Amino acid sequence: MLEGTIIASCYSWKPTSGATHEQGAALGVVHVSEGQRVRVRLLESAENVRGGHWNTFAGFLVRADT
Repeated sequence: MLEGTIIASCYSWKPTSGATHEQGAALGVVHVSEGQRVRVRLLESAENVRGGHWNTFAGFLVRADT
C-alpha cells in the first residue's frame, strides 16, 4: 500500500486435497516521495500470515529524483 492505496495484492489458499504448501506473490512499482508511507498489510479477514520465516518483503530504490 502507498498512503492507504492498494498497489498490489495476492491470494494464497490451501486446498483440501492434502497439499501442505501454499504461496502467493505480488509486485508493485510506484513513485514514492520523501515522507510518504509504504506498508504491507494483512487483510482483516485473514487469520495470520503462514510460513513463518518464509515470508519476505523488499523495497528497492530504482532511481532517485533529480
